[in-house]
Amino acid sequence: MTSLKLLSLFSNLLIFLRHRTKGNSINTFNKFEDIELALKKQWSGLFQRLLNENRLKQIETKRIDSLTNQFEDLKTAILTSITNTNERDVAKGVVKFRQLHEFIISLRIPSLSVILEENISWEYFFHKIVGIIDTIDVDEFPINRGKIIRMRTILIKDDLTFYELRQGREYLDDMSLDFEAFIHLPSETRKIIFDALAEMPHSMMNVRYRRENINQYMNRYSVDSNSIESTEENQDK
Repeated sequence: MTSLKLLSLFSNLLIFLRHRTKGNSINTFNKFEDIELALKKQWSGLFQRLLNENRLKQIETKRIDSLTNQFEDLKTAILTSITNTNERDVAKGVVKFRQLHEFIISLRIPSLSVILEENISWEYFFHKIVGIIDTIDVDEFPINRGKIIRMRTILIKDDLTFYELRQGREYLDDMSLDFEAFIHLPSETRKIIFDALAEMPHSMMNVRYRRENINQYMNRYSVDSNSIESTEENQDK
């Protein structure tokens, strides 16, 4: 390493240390070679730790893939052991529509009969039954960074209360596809699937209903609510 490179490295190191106010250890050096040796030892340790972390991450990824494959094998074995066609459809539905069931239950609609007994579209369910008038990405708003916002999407109802959604719009796209597939099942099969899923423990809900005016909520989090207020004005017309 040339003297110019060492001087540049030393200068950058001093700048870095000046910006650190805590946890600084002080060592004395007699020559540039001592600094180079000390930095090599530190960087060698950091590089070794990075390699170890990457190796552990790869091991964990392989373990997850293995568990996923085992689950798929187990699911296949269970489904193939069911000879009755209707029972097999129910078993497949319990696996396929678990997230859809959790999503619908978390919306707290007054009755599930329209979903279990009628053939309705996703648009009708989403806008007429649930009453969603607008879907907004949280990233579009200048949220106060001092606040912790765990949601990614806001679903605004016609009464301007709203749902907090921990997932992005792609989650809603997945739910719409699952909903359309679910609605095409016979009504009796839909009821059995939902009854079976109701008996199972639920994972952490991705949707939470807030019985609060969306404009007041946004103002509290220092978010510009003009676009939301315009939605309210359009509803009044």
